[in-house]
Amino acid sequence: VFFIKTPINRGIFEEIFGETLKS
Repeated sequence: VFFIKTPINRGIFEEIFGETLKS
């Protein structure tokens, strides 16, 4: 999962994934 290593992409991933967990 290479995109997690990138700070910017990591932030976007955590934001989207976080919203997924909430819903």
